[in-house]
Amino acid sequence: MGEEKAEDNQTQGAFWGALIGAVVGAFIGDENEDQARNAAIGAAIGAGAGLLLGKTLDQPQKAQAAESESARVDRIIREMRATNQQLREDLSGYQQKIERLEQAKSQGNVNYRDLQKQKQILQQRQASAEQALSQLTNELKLSQQFYRNSQRENKSNELLQWQIRIAQLEQEKYELESSIDDLMAMKSRL
Repeated sequence: MGEEKAEDNQTQGAFWGALIGAVVGAFIGDENEDQARNAAIGAAIGAGAGLLLGKTLDQPQKAQAAESESARVDRIIREMRATNQQLREDLSGYQQKIERLEQAKSQGNVNYRDLQKQKQILQQRQASAEQALSQLTNELKLSQQFYRNSQRENKSNELLQWQIRIAQLEQEKYELESSIDDLMAMKSRL
């Protein structure tokens, strides 16, 4: 989408440059021959200048888009860290609750409603974690695409930053997958 906009700016710049160059060139010439020749020269110069101007105008837009994408991915990484931290804390609490339920079960004092309630809590938490994993997987794919685009555009200064972001997303994804496995194991104990 960003590349299409860049091409539009360049095309529009070339068009308007050619049109303005042709008009100015035609006014400069005295005779019909001079007017046609000057209009053609003006159109060529104007098209080149317009194309160059369009390219120049696109550079800040591209930089701003990359910067905003970087900020968005950094925000997602922070959010996923917080999600994983909360999930680890929840898992610890679930573990303690399951141990108490298992102890009550071994003593014959089991309350099946409590078991069922805990299983539902685990199922809901697992569904929530799986949704977060799906979103994280999509973000990881987008970040990998930005990395590939930076490679193609030979933006070496951005490559390292995207490698770090991708590694962080992969780490958060691994932790989330691990927590989902723990939730499934806990659920099977009930």
